[in-house]
Amino acid sequence: MKSVKAINAAKSAQRDLIAKIGYDIAENAGQRDCKPPLKFAARGVGSETGYHRMPLPHPDPGSSNSVRRVPTNMHKGPIKDGGVLHAIQYELKNELDSMSEMSEMESLRLQMAVDRFSKVMSALSNILKKISDTQSAIITNLK
Repeated sequence: MKSVKAINAAKSAQRDLIAKIGYDIAENAGQRDCKPPLKFAARGVGSETGYHRMPLPHPDPGSSNSVRRVPTNMHKGPIKDGGVLHAIQYELKNELDSMSEMSEMESLRLQMAVDRFSKVMSALSNILKKISDTQSAIITNLK
């Protein structure tokens, strides 16, 4: 269950990063051929340095908030064009998709474990009922 929660928390943090990049893309919608220079929105990543040290979320069931953030350089070299921002956003969306697939796998594993647990509990209940019925029959025969 911790793994599923960690993946969901990482996916949420990833969506937040994608949204921030979206603000930067919107801020520079009119840019063509690197003119005018990129402006980074206050609600966006904030600066070019932010893209070079972007804290990418990774699921970590052992941490307190279930997410470990790893500073990652999203683009080698200067970011001068809005197309680079689109490429970074696209890459993060692909990573989000792969986390969703991982989450589905963890959910299936969790469901299988719950099913197995349910079957074991049912078998145990049946055994205890048989024991109780046997004890009742023995007591009835003794009377």
